[in-house]
Amino acid sequence: MNQQSPLYWHGGSFIVSIEDIRTSPQQNVSEAIELLEEFRSVCHKYYFAFSHATLGYEAQYQRYGKIIDPANFGIPISTGSSFPNAEQSPGSSTIAEMTQGELLNGLQDGGLFEDHAAKSLVVVMYHLWNEYYRPRIAKAVFAEASQVECTLLGDIRRVRNLIIHQNSVLPDNFPATLAFLTQIWNLESGVLRITRGMVHSLMEHGRTGWVAVGTGTRGNRRRTPVWGQAG
Repeated sequence: MNQQSPLYWHGGSFIVSIEDIRTSPQQNVSEAIELLEEFRSVCHKYYFAFSHATLGYEAQYQRYGKIIDPANFGIPISTGSSFPNAEQSPGSSTIAEMTQGELLNGLQDGGLFEDHAAKSLVVVMYHLWNEYYRPRIAKAVFAEASQVECTLLGDIRRVRNLIIHQNSVLPDNFPATLAFLTQIWNLESGVLRITRGMVHSLMEHGRTGWVAVGTGTRGNRRRTPVWGQAG
């Protein structure tokens, strides 16, 4: 027997198809909603952390820009047990070091530090979805994890794999493998750099990224926003 229940979540809805007569659709649907909202909330917290970290990079760029002489760009600077007084020469307390030029370039808008933080966010976001929330949503509605689908997170998976397995190098055909991100990200072959603006557009447009859950055909499923009100 096929039971179908509308799942309403912040203005969007999709059909949860449950082919098990023993299930209690409304109870299971409510659990799925709670899990989706929890995932959305966790993503928002990570985005807050990312946003404030990048603001910190901007402030530190202004700070170091006043004290680092371009003539000293090749001279090492280190951080260590005396942190946060990082303006020190490498010594016994050193934990990490880089040149002063690398530090300043990394801190600038769109620099390496911003790129690293953005890629970390993408990786952890997909990890949370695929390893934790997706299986729990599937379990709630008596479906397989593979039956819980999201176009946006499918694209994020491809970007995550590119970061981890391809050292962020974009092949020429990579944009063609994406269903959504090419609408908001300008991706060209070469090394992928993810900026603060790209993360912002990802989160902003995530309100219209959709999840489909169920055992019915895709045409029979309706959809719900991933982490916010539909635009």
